[in-house]
Amino acid sequence: MEISGKQVKHLFDKKTVSIVNNSNKNCYHVWPGGNNLLCKGLTSIISSLPDHFNNQDPADIVFIDISVQNFHAIIMEEWIQAFNGCKLILICDNKLSPLAHYWFLRMRTLGVIGGIIYPHDNINEIIRKITIIISGQPIVIDNITPKISLKEYSILQLLYLGANAKRIASLCNSTVKTIYAHKSSIERKISIPINRIPR
Repeated sequence: MEISGKQVKHLFDKKTVSIVNNSNKNCYHVWPGGNNLLCKGLTSIISSLPDHFNNQDPADIVFIDISVQNFHAIIMEEWIQAFNGCKLILICDNKLSPLAHYWFLRMRTLGVIGGIIYPHDNINEIIRKITIIISGQPIVIDNITPKISLKEYSILQLLYLGANAKRIASLCNSTVKTIYAHKSSIERKISIPINRIPR
């Protein structure tokens, strides 16, 4: 499976970092790998969970690093298919909280169990969310954070991949003026110009 030009052969390849993996407990992973600070913090949090939370409904639990540095991986729709059957916990930075909302709603339509951890969540809230997700219960999302709509996601993806407004307008059966309006709305929500997102 191609994810923005990078191979993801299966769940446990080198792009996914295992942070806890005991045979009697859930297996915890971070994707994309490479954020050592995030892995260290999650290892500490997970080791503090009571044992009964780790023995419920065994499943792979994948923490998805929704950050500007990983935008190239998370902007492509295919990544979510790589974790079919897993519980997904989206950990977002301030800028990409609206995109995390898009993915959370996408997860719901696919029947994927999961939730979002926001940058403003304190340790107690993070532990509460992780334990709810492990137990398979639904999480209520934050209604304050702006959300990227399906149309905005499509436009964001095309802009990031280098399409110009005229081409996008043609693909979306829209006007160039409308595409620019969506672009402005997206950039307002994510607080970063699309052309400044790392590639």
